[in-house]
Amino acid sequence: MASLRFELVVYGGIADETEAKVAADKVGDVLKGMSRDVEEICRNLAAGEEVSSEECRIYVVGVPTKGKSIAFPMATGESSAIGIQAYASGARELRESTDPGSPSVPRGYSQSILRRMKDYCQGISEYHAGFVVAIPAVDGMPALQAMFDSHLKTAVDLKLAAIEHAQAQEVEGLDRKLYGYSLQGILFEMSDPHYESPEGTITVEIDARDGRQWVCHLSKSLAPENLQHLWRTEVLVTGEATFRPRKPMLEAKTFKPLPGVADPVRAAKELIALCGKSGGEPIQSFMDRVRERA
Repeated sequence: MASLRFELVVYGGIADETEAKVAADKVGDVLKGMSRDVEEICRNLAAGEEVSSEECRIYVVGVPTKGKSIAFPMATGESSAIGIQAYASGARELRESTDPGSPSVPRGYSQSILRRMKDYCQGISEYHAGFVVAIPAVDGMPALQAMFDSHLKTAVDLKLAAIEHAQAQEVEGLDRKLYGYSLQGILFEMSDPHYESPEGTITVEIDARDGRQWVCHLSKSLAPENLQHLWRTEVLVTGEATFRPRKPMLEAKTFKPLPGVADPVRAAKELIALCGKSGGEPIQSFMDRVRERA
């Protein structure tokens, strides 16, 4: 197979502003991790046959295109044309899986690939909704698109937890918790049963926007002074995760408020405050009226 050209499209956040842009270090992290993943898949699929690094590399072959979202034209070496297809196909398989509790991984994948994928999905989602790898139809293979976002990160986290759980069945006494887990979402509930004490733990609940509501235990020494004002805002929490069917738990090690208004209800209220009362009219009518005034 000859080299294959495809696109990586960063969308959402500052990538969709009037002057579309993307943080260079965040895209750099994605490209570095993605390059290593494709090269490893390429070698895994070679089944012992020797392939050169040049053949397994991916390349940025153009400059960002101005528009609603930022696209990076890219290309592969000859061997990694197969690797990039397996990479995108595996990512889509992970994201759309109906059995995240299975420890099996997509063809060519490994735990190291899953860990890198988790990291750059988390990194890009701090500023954008995610990115898309778009591969055209070639050599009889259909066109393929894979989305890398918070849903994929959650699927990868669950897959890593399933793998660790399976390994724990084989090694007696191995801790089955998942360490170093990162969670981003909307803080929508908090309770402090011992609010008069400067010590202890605050319980907050976070909507990860993937169908799960996390219960997070946050030490008061980690909680920001304005925690009560962060209700319904975006936060990033890392720590030790315990997966449960309904409400997974996270023992927080770090807690970071993220900029911007992520909650649509709060955003609508702030818009109404800026542009006048809605008067009970349908939200679409109100938005049309706001546009006319603009």
